[in-house]
Amino acid sequence: MKGRLLASLTAVALLGAATSAYARINDGAASTPDPRAVLAAAEFLRAGRAVETCMLLDVAAGPQTSYVPALVLYGQCHLDQGHISDAEVYFTRALKIEPQNGMLRKRVELVRAIREFVLAPEPAIRPSARRVAEKLPALVAEPRPVAMQPAPKRAPRLSQSVTVARGYDSNVNSGTFQTSVDALIGGVTVPLTLTPGSRAQGDAFTRLRSDFALMQPFSSNSAGQLVASVDAVVHDRLSEYDKLGFALSARYLRLGREWSVSFGPNLSYELSGSNLNKGTVGGTVFARHALSRQFELQGQLDLRHEFYPGSASGNSNAATTRLGFSYELGNDWKLGAWLENRLMDRSTPSRSFAGAGGRLFLRGQLSEDLALQASYSVMRDAYKAGLAAFPQDRIDIEQAASIGLDWRLPTTEGLSLLTSYSFQSIDSTIDAYDAKRHVISTGLRLAF
Repeated sequence: MKGRLLASLTAVALLGAATSAYARINDGAASTPDPRAVLAAAEFLRAGRAVETCMLLDVAAGPQTSYVPALVLYGQCHLDQGHISDAEVYFTRALKIEPQNGMLRKRVELVRAIREFVLAPEPAIRPSARRVAEKLPALVAEPRPVAMQPAPKRAPRLSQSVTVARGYDSNVNSGTFQTSVDALIGGVTVPLTLTPGSRAQGDAFTRLRSDFALMQPFSSNSAGQLVASVDAVVHDRLSEYDKLGFALSARYLRLGREWSVSFGPNLSYELSGSNLNKGTVGGTVFARHALSRQFELQGQLDLRHEFYPGSASGNSNAATTRLGFSYELGNDWKLGAWLENRLMDRSTPSRSFAGAGGRLFLRGQLSEDLALQASYSVMRDAYKAGLAAFPQDRIDIEQAASIGLDWRLPTTEGLSLLTSYSFQSIDSTIDAYDAKRHVISTGLRLAF
């Protein structure tokens, strides 16, 4: 009781000091808030009392302040309460005042990383939210539990990105690697020679993709999400490989300091140049459990039903289970691995299979503006004999590797140059199913 009384008296005293400082500012005696009042707010923040911090800052500086330390504290106290969008607003305002401040720029990126975690809970691409706390100065470095009180009503958060890419796919009309790539770099098409061979063994393609995301916070630690995308791929010569795909997913997200979970339905439909259209209906559940600041366990379950309108290919039901981990290596690098089990039951018996394997991924920052992502996976799929054309059981060993670079162009906000290379090989007990595929792509993405 004495401790709570002392804390209350201290808060009143600090609030009085902050009020006096604010009065002096309004009288013109000072051009910035009293640093002692801002330090008082920082002490409350360090004690995990984010609500009191915001109250002190409202009196000492005011929400419209241009004093950078106060803006940083505003951002952090909102972040502690789970108000990610509000935190980003204050950090961004501070960065606009000091655009050359690398630390402020990093804070903005880290808050956006939390939003990426909410919008795309895929372990291969999402940053860890805990990195935010680790990157802040010692004054506000320790992570604190997310406040449980309901968040004030806020407008839905909108984000959209458009990607235009130019690339080459060796799997079009052949399983052999191609000779050249037409890369779209800064709006200029540049031919890139790769290996000797015939251009007829592959074909160039142009890709246009647009992603739209809508997030609605429900409380300080829960939100709803809607993600829609359109993906069009047009090959230069072989129209049967053209496609136009639509995808829609909805998620309910529950975020916590140690546990986070998301679940919801997925819908997609793909129009193909070969008239083999494909639809998918399913759902996804994703969960993570942090054992420490650096190490977390992850699990994911995907269920889907695939159908092919106007085709004799038959429908299918599939389930994929993944269990894995991710580990923060420091300096913005993350290492992770998955163990995967997948089952597909198809009305065409020869296409049903059971598979198991694993995946290893690495992602991180080569520099402040250049990010790298690489992965390697191996899967073993077992097919049962079915129709007369498939008289025996078959086992496929599939290996895949990819590497990609994401360079944020300093000249334009939200514009990035993307380049990627992927390789896939299948070694089957039936030689006719052996295959190799190489895909290389370069393009531009604008996020806004």
